[in-house]
Amino acid sequence: MPPLGDHCPRLVPLTLASTPTSATLLPPLLSAPPRLPPSLLHTPTAAAAADLRNWLLHHQVDLDRVAFSAGAVAQTALAKGATSLAVPFALTMNVHSARASDLAPLLQRESTLLDNEVLVLHLVYERLKGDASFWAPFLRSLPSSFDTPIYWSHAEFHELQGTNVAMLTNVLRQQLVADYTTIYHRICLRYPHMFPRDRVSIGDFKWALSVLSSRAFGITKDGEYLQVLCPGLDQLTHDVNLHVPLDEVIVFDASTQTLEHRVHDAVAAGAPLTISYGPYSNAKLLCAYGFVVPGNLNCGIDFWLDIPRSDRYFRLKKALLDSNALTAAQTYDFEGTLLGHAVSERLLATVRIIRMHETEIDAHNNAFKSQMISRTNEMLVYDSLIAACRQKLQSYTCTLKQDEALVASGISMGHRLQMALQVRMEEKRVLVETIETLTQWSDYLMVKQDSDTLVYPPHDVTMAL
Repeated sequence: MPPLGDHCPRLVPLTLASTPTSATLLPPLLSAPPRLPPSLLHTPTAAAAADLRNWLLHHQVDLDRVAFSAGAVAQTALAKGATSLAVPFALTMNVHSARASDLAPLLQRESTLLDNEVLVLHLVYERLKGDASFWAPFLRSLPSSFDTPIYWSHAEFHELQGTNVAMLTNVLRQQLVADYTTIYHRICLRYPHMFPRDRVSIGDFKWALSVLSSRAFGITKDGEYLQVLCPGLDQLTHDVNLHVPLDEVIVFDASTQTLEHRVHDAVAAGAPLTISYGPYSNAKLLCAYGFVVPGNLNCGIDFWLDIPRSDRYFRLKKALLDSNALTAAQTYDFEGTLLGHAVSERLLATVRIIRMHETEIDAHNNAFKSQMISRTNEMLVYDSLIAACRQKLQSYTCTLKQDEALVASGISMGHRLQMALQVRMEEKRVLVETIETLTQWSDYLMVKQDSDTLVYPPHDVTMAL
């Protein structure tokens, strides 16, 4: 084995990054990218579906090309680029419809409310109005509950223990309570004639946030970005194999003031009308929408390490990480820093700085340029990540082999338990594969001589070795 250099720092155990205490680094309940919901989560009753259809027809929406059953399906064959459904903007729920509603005086007085908070109040208030609401047929077509983990029972949620989905759901639960206490409950107390105490609870706001999180999507109208709920278009379902950007199939037509769905490929009569929310992992799909897709190849874990407080250069290293855009934020947005076959440059740069020896400080900029600080440092980075992945694997209630045995047994289990099993198995596989990848990278560096040109990152170690 070639020498690792004059100094070989002691491998101080690193701690996994602490659980985020706010949603600032989480995928927000209303995210900037436009999103549409999976209708497979909820099929309206026949009466509700008929009411929605009649309401859309009453407002001159052409439904000759689309039908609503278990999602939106094509009634006729459609050529690529054809419009399946066009819905007038006036039928959508958005901040402007809220400010033009009975809530107008309230919203004028409560001028500090954020747009998503306005939308939550808009939804809750219109739902309270029942049949008197302009959007009553649309609201009746929405689910009254969801399959996202925030709705799961204690026993069901226990099956997610150790996963990022469980961690983020706990944070969202805390955020819900905090928002209800500081925002929505205060509004209810101030305006009891609009939000009667005996008819409104935290559950109503939980429902509204879930509707917006899973069914709102974004458009740009007159230069303004808006989150909207669009009746009819909310029936389109997610296709994990589709890679067409959403803004190419959901289009706001300024000339007609309509939101349109344009099919991404030719569609046969009776075929489902689909879109892609994005290249999302099952963990994100479960957390945000309440479903998973078997065979989904999008998979990654948001995973971070912290600088040990005992590190004598703690402040310097923290300042370096905080000052660089690559490492400034430890986000939990389901993008994934551990990918099984690879590790993100954001995480590698972070751990390079954490593991940097005092004699390597002058070379710290390499960490932010996809370069090694030194071979010694890089070896410590891989060893640290391998140890952290193994520690993470111990946080689950069972092993991957036990999960696989459970699947092989064919035992019957509920829908939510199946989703929990799918997500936790995928997380464990990513960790196991990442350990294997890092081990290969480490082995590659071990056999290379100092004088050799090092390939970085050593992704194709099979050829290198």
